[in-house]
Amino acid sequence: MQKQWRVPNKFPALHHGQLHVWSGLYNEADQLDGRTLSPDEQVRSQRFRFAHDRGMFLFSHGLLRSLLAGSTGLLREEIEYGYTKYGKPYLHQGAGADRIEFNLSHSGDVVMIGVARNFLVGVDVEKIKPLADMDQIAARFFSAFEQSDLGTLSGAARTAAFYHCWTRKEAVIKASGEGLSMPLDT
Repeated sequence: MQKQWRVPNKFPALHHGQLHVWSGLYNEADQLDGRTLSPDEQVRSQRFRFAHDRGMFLFSHGLLRSLLAGSTGLLREEIEYGYTKYGKPYLHQGAGADRIEFNLSHSGDVVMIGVARNFLVGVDVEKIKPLADMDQIAARFFSAFEQSDLGTLSGAARTAAFYHCWTRKEAVIKASGEGLSMPLDT
């Protein structure tokens, strides 16, 4: 990946049934002031204790607004979100037959955004690092088959497999919009 991600001046058309996945790296030099974010997003950004986390929030949500604006023809500040009963955001604009679905994930300095027309989308990205409680997490959230497969691996391969499984699960529950109300051990 490049060290800096530039939002294109013109976005490719997002047609029925298509998914566009965008990713980038946050750089603290990429200062966004958040003026095009909603009042709710601006308040949420101020809740972060650390400047890096606040900057990542402003960066990722600003990029999401740019991508959604490019997909809808709206201005960034015209993008309006609603929230499902599980808290998944959706666009008020383009509901029904021409709806635009989206999902955002970030970990470390990596941002991933999926935007789709007329079908659900979920994305997840995780910074791969050793976890002391990996086995306990797998025992609680992985199916018996997934736990068995994980048990055949060791070292870095085991850690990578854990994250591959986890990110797939996260993407599915994010797409469904049900969040952790959906059982992860199936």
